[in-house]
Amino acid sequence: MKNNSATIETISLNSLVQHSRQKILKQILSVFQEFFSSRKEQVELCVATVAVGAIFLGLIYALNATSLMDVYVLSSGVLTASIAIPAFAIFWKKANRMGIILSAVLGFAGNVLFYIFEYHIAQHNYQPAWLADTYLGYIIVGVVSSIFGLVIGSLVGKPSTSEQLAAVSPTPLEGVEIFDISQE
Repeated sequence: MKNNSATIETISLNSLVQHSRQKILKQILSVFQEFFSSRKEQVELCVATVAVGAIFLGLIYALNATSLMDVYVLSSGVLTASIAIPAFAIFWKKANRMGIILSAVLGFAGNVLFYIFEYHIAQHNYQPAWLADTYLGYIIVGVVSSIFGLVIGSLVGKPSTSEQLAAVSPTPLEGVEIFDISQE
């Protein structure tokens, strides 16, 4: 009988703690929702969170890397797969927002995950020697993943509306005169 009452008290205490946590989280979320009431502020918070998280993860990786070459090659692969391929999407008329986002996400994920697999799990045991010595294995996977994401996302996602396309200006932004070398 004593064991049953201890179990009931433990369950009651656990449910009370769980209920208190949920109540506190709901209050915190309501404060954030009031503070970030507009969609633009929510997007800015999301972008800032991702940027800070990426910088933090990059710093942790750089401090734990075995060589500077690893940091350089991984960052080059991430930039190529996550930024260059989505940037080249401006030359493809069927590219849309979903395709570009999926391209960046799959390029980053393919690059980083295959880097971990290649250098920390398989340790070059599956590649031909000419490819293992070039540091290109995971970069190739990242670029192919990025292109795959761009194509699939653009074909599945909604095409850009004429209003969205009209918002893109073919003229450069103001204040870029300092980069014009013809004025010197």
